[in-house]
Amino acid sequence: MSPNRLRRGFTFVELCLGLVITSLVMSALAAFTLAMSAAWKQAEQTQSATVIANQVSAVLQDQIRQARLLGGWRAGSINGSGENAAVMLWKEAADGDGIIQDTELSLIEFDPGGHRLVIYPAGQGLGVNVPYSTFATTSVIDSFKAGRTARPLARGIWGASFKVSGTGSGQVPRLQFALRIVPEKRDDNGGVSPDAKARPLIQYGVATLRAPAAIPGF
Repeated sequence: MSPNRLRRGFTFVELCLGLVITSLVMSALAAFTLAMSAAWKQAEQTQSATVIANQVSAVLQDQIRQARLLGGWRAGSINGSGENAAVMLWKEAADGDGIIQDTELSLIEFDPGGHRLVIYPAGQGLGVNVPYSTFATTSVIDSFKAGRTARPLARGIWGASFKVSGTGSGQVPRLQFALRIVPEKRDDNGGVSPDAKARPLIQYGVATLRAPAAIPGF
């Protein structure tokens, strides 16, 4: 046999070294893939939180812009502790008499148990007149909810803080808000719950009344 046709195979040591190098390359590739997967997941969660934040801001802006006046409110907190953030709204003067009636009022409140904002919409009540001094007090919030039904405004809210200002005569009322937002996840049974592993996003905003009414004399 010609010497030119001889081929030397790998030695045992060379084979072992090759396997070690291959293992190192595969381990590095697996680590890179895992890191990219985690980064993509984090990006999706951040995007989801941003989408929720934009939607909630738009909803609050719309609700406040359409209100006639802002009434009693509670500050709350973005960590969800203490009293629930809430604000009373005089939504409409259905009969144009300039007097606040209970059917013309609505309430926006943070629901910590459901991780959401809810609204008790106008149209519920007995049609009785409500003095402005009563409408403007914090104590009216809990009594207003009695016998009324709320509907969700936004989900994925883990904390909410409200501050009302500009309610004096000749001023433009406005609501400053801060919301702690965490995306929700769906389990195998179809249930929805906040994703505790997702990074929270704090959304700040200010909503101003578009055409505030004069403070009623009654």
